[in-house]
Amino acid sequence: LSFDGQAQAEKAATYLKDRKIDKLIVSFVQRTMQTADIIQEQFVIPEIEVITELYEGNIERWKFIDFYENLIIK
Repeated sequence: LSFDGQAQAEKAATYLKDRKIDKLIVSFVQRTMQTADIIQEQFVIPEIEVITELYEGNIERWKFIDFYENLIIK
């Protein structure tokens, strides 16, 4: 993740810390997994599931998609 991406992930973790999250679902794109790791540093999430079908398009497209689109919160 870029510096800004890390800051966004930390902000998301702070926002989510008081919620009960059973699972994070991410694509196989490295930055979504890095985001999940940062969020998991704040509290324990029982499961992170990687779903390859979440990835659509090519590398140029996903570079600009906000990481929130790859987080599914139950």
